[in-house]
Amino acid sequence: MILPSRVHVDYRAACFCHRNLIEIGYVCSVCLSIFCTFSPICSTCQTAFKLGPLPTIIGKKKRKQMPLRQ
Repeated sequence: MILPSRVHVDYRAACFCHRNLIEIGYVCSVCLSIFCTFSPICSTCQTAFKLGPLPTIIGKKKRKQMPLRQ
């Protein structure tokens, strides 16, 4: 049995704006276009993304320790 040779496959995506291969990018949630930089309006489907205020990090509440009963 003759097996086919291994072929290297590049799984990186190409951005829709510059056609550059990117490893990490932004994806439009409507048309799934991939971009290398963030844009508030998708250049493919013209969807406008609204950015609200960034979430704040709230620390955990400290619990009061009860004294040990003996």
